[in-house]
Amino acid sequence: MSTHRYDREFETAAKAFLQQKAPVFTTPTEIRALNEQFLPEIMKGYPVVQGIEQTPFNVKSYDGESVQLTRFASPAALASATPAPAVLFIHGGAMVAGSVKVYGPQIAYLAHRTGFPIFGIDWRLAPEHPAPVGMEDCYAALSWISRNGQELNVDASKLVVMGDSAGGLLSASTALMARDRQLSPPLAKQVLIYPTLDDRIDFTENDPRRDLLLWRPSDSAAIWKAYLDNDKAGTEEAVVAENTVPQRIRSLGGLPSTYIDVGTLDFFMDEILTYTQRLVSAGVEVELHTLPGLPHGWELAGGIGWFERAMDLRVAAIKRV
Repeated sequence: MSTHRYDREFETAAKAFLQQKAPVFTTPTEIRALNEQFLPEIMKGYPVVQGIEQTPFNVKSYDGESVQLTRFASPAALASATPAPAVLFIHGGAMVAGSVKVYGPQIAYLAHRTGFPIFGIDWRLAPEHPAPVGMEDCYAALSWISRNGQELNVDASKLVVMGDSAGGLLSASTALMARDRQLSPPLAKQVLIYPTLDDRIDFTENDPRRDLLLWRPSDSAAIWKAYLDNDKAGTEEAVVAENTVPQRIRSLGGLPSTYIDVGTLDFFMDEILTYTQRLVSAGVEVELHTLPGLPHGWELAGGIGWFERAMDLRVAAIKRV
């Protein structure tokens, strides 16, 4: 008999959503439409903060195309007498949706809570721009912040990369690229919020969590095919660009200190636990939190108790850089 169940506060707050029969998504267009509907709802759960200044910058990516990077910072952070740590925030959206504008409330809240400048990157979305475009955009942004640390009043030795869901995937890929391309100073930390890390889906039909999932194996398969632009995505035969799928990387040694949190009813939990163990075995310091009774994208429930607790954990991890 399974003891899995939703957190009571989450179940109550998300009752209307949970009562809807979840449609089956088979195309990136359908998944994009869902994300464009629900991501703004999730962002409504973040407290509105005043006084955070937004400054756009244009950054050239690997192919010469420009992507927009937006700095969110408080007046105090901008006026700091000493260079401050900074965060590159990589938004989620199932690889096919999302933007810095949509995620603005979350990024502003992080800038307010940490006191650090937070840089949001508008990476190019799949399927129009399959791998490695998105992760190259993110690495270009990280490298640009590092190179321009003095002008930005940023301490380049204390850079953090952070993202949720697909943004967590790109954060993990960016950290791997920073290692392999010898970013100097090295990346200080990666903060991964329920990231997807492996295209090879391993979730059985009789798993006791199956009926409680908000993000399902079929959804994941669709977005990986869109991102990798490969019908063999999810199989051992798939040929993928280097660092595109973190779980496929042979060695995780040399990665920065890592923070991860994930709900116990999140479809990605198993691959996250495997990745965490591999990081630890490779000598990487890891702070892992499993949040009981919470599914993928649980923040849609708004101001439940876990919201403040999880934000406290994430902010504390960033401030320890």
